[in-house]
Amino acid sequence: MKKLLCSLSSLLLLSSCLPGPEKLIPQDLVSSDDPTTLPATTPALEKNTLSCEEARFVTLLNLYRKKNNLGVVAVSEAGVEGARWHAQDMNDKNYFSHTEPDGRTFSERALAFGYPAWSENIAAGNTTAQLTFCQWKNSSAHNSNMLRADHKTVGIGTYSGNGTYKAYWVNTFGPATQDTISLPLADETKCVLPLVLPAC
Repeated sequence: MKKLLCSLSSLLLLSSCLPGPEKLIPQDLVSSDDPTTLPATTPALEKNTLSCEEARFVTLLNLYRKKNNLGVVAVSEAGVEGARWHAQDMNDKNYFSHTEPDGRTFSERALAFGYPAWSENIAAGNTTAQLTFCQWKNSSAHNSNMLRADHKTVGIGTYSGNGTYKAYWVNTFGPATQDTISLPLADETKCVLPLVLPAC
């Protein structure tokens, strides 16, 4: 099966993305099977907040979008749940792909969590939001996903474990949704959010 993936690898830092709204994804990338049932161990949001690194990434993303005269994106709760699940699944099953080992695609997975994702960036090997942001910014396809004007919401998830690359990131993008997380995105007494973009 032919796959439309764009990849950047450097010193075990991996990154991959799928562009476009779903209509731009070649048919051979979209499974005709119904999404599988979600496992009972789906990581849940705690009090509608992100982890500190997830919040730092969204902050960097929105600073970058503002710098490029684009509107900020809100965070979808369902998008976060799906992104976190995929990051943990890649770690637990030791793979690195938009498509799960059973063939479920990123758009099918996101929709199973209730989020209509149009595109997705994934990365592995970085433990911080800044490194992941810079990695995606320096890849034209990932950068394009971060700067699409029609993206109104995101899902963000990161997971660290014993998989090959130790740290996994998933960032999905889509339309406006009703399940956005209110500010602050993280506990500000424990998490210092960036005020400026890094030099990368």
